Amino acid sequence: MSIQDCAYDGSLTLSQLKRHISTNRSSLNAIGGNIDLTPLCAACLGGHLDVVKHPLFCGADPNVPSSHDCTPLFFITDPRCKASSVARRAIIHELISGKNGLKADLDEPCDDDKNTPLMNVIIQLKDKEVIQELVENGASLTVKHYPNQKSAKELGEEHDLAGSLVSKEERGMAWAKIIELAVSFVLLVIAYVNNKTVDRVVGGIVKGYYNLSVKEEDVPKVPDCIS
Repeated sequence: MSIQDCAYDGSLTLSQLKRHISTNRSSLNAIGGNIDLTPLCAACLGGHLDVVKHPLFCGADPNVPSSHDCTPLFFITDPRCKASSVARRAIIHELISGKNGLKADLDEPCDDDKNTPLMNVIIQLKDKEVIQELVENGASLTVKHYPNQKSAKELGEEHDLAGSLVSKEERGMAWAKIIELAVSFVLLVIAYVNNKTVDRVVGGIVKGYYNLSVKEEDVPKVPDCIS
């Protein structure tokens, strides 16, 4: 059996691969076997994280495509891949880690339609976790490889996946804003106790958020009998 077919079915070992490429180094990135893929592409399509590591350890280029310009990142973001969502994310991490000096490019086309891996996930796989993995690792939301191509951001909106394209940093900023607004609301409530210092603080907050001019006399007062 060829190393490509072994990679696909998950039986390829590191020692087996090393023996094979010791006499034929070019086979490391060569298309072959019944699967008609490179060993790395075959391992990605098969969804075998442990096998994906073998070609990468031996120096396989994670940007070398098989037929139709389909790269390893294409196959791991393709619905035909047998890996779970968790395994797909782990394999993506291996491909882009650059551990051996070669790093898969997230923004280059991964197929002959010139889609990036992120575009491919949105169009075909629609896996929110995989989308997040790519976004968190810096995949572009706006890059296009031909004039009329839709960006990942546009595709996300079209396929109702825009929420998955938000990075951790952006989500963190959104939560910080919500917390800040909640604190502002609490201060507005506190203002009803007629504390003039708090009144001024609240006025400043309201003015800052809503561009309003708040005067002390405009803040509602709690009757003395209540306070």
